[in-house]
This record gives sequence, structure tokens and C-alpha cells, in this order.
Amino acid sequence: MPSFRSRVIVDEALKFANCLPVALRALFVKDWDVNQVQKEFESFEIMNEDVKSLRSDHNFSRDNAIEIVSSVLLNHVEQVYFSKMMDNMSDEIKLFWNYKSPNI
Repeated sequence: MPSFRSRVIVDEALKFANCLPVALRALFVKDWDVNQVQKEFESFEIMNEDVKSLRSDHNFSRDNAIEIVSSVLLNHVEQVYFSKMMDNMSDEIKLFWNYKSPNI
């Protein structure tokens, strides 16, 4: 999740984190430098390479790590609360999490 966190402003990140189960929320904010330079959303290929570069000495992330985490994560959040939060997020954030509003 650091790859996602590095691409959003603090306000967006905290709104997202509030929708996570407690343990995931703790992992999301652990060791967070809120003053780091914000990265741009890029192609999934580039962002997945970013994921793979984290802890590169022992990282076994797949080439589609973001997509895998997204599919798992969306099954472990409170759907109504998460949908309300995501409906107010940017298209880039929705795309990153492969989010499709149930209202569409």
C-alpha cells in the first residue's frame, strides 16, 4: 500500500485508511512520511514495478501485485462505507483500486 499512499494527498489517504479493517489501517500508516514528494499515477506496469522495488531484497511481488491486492482488499471492507468514500475520490484512485461504483 505504500505505492498507493505515495500517490495521494494526506486527506485522501486518511479517508481511504478509515475504511480499512483495523490491522490493515495500522499497516497503511506505519512508517509513513507525510512530507514525501507525491508521485503521479502512472501505468499499472510502472506502478507495479514501484511495488516490486519496495523491500527489493526480499520482495516476491508479482507483476500484477496491485490488481491482486485490489481484488482481495475489496472483499474485506465494509462495502457501503467504502463506496461512499470512493465515490468522492479521483478517477485515478478508482482505477488504482479497480473500483466501480454500485450506483452505475
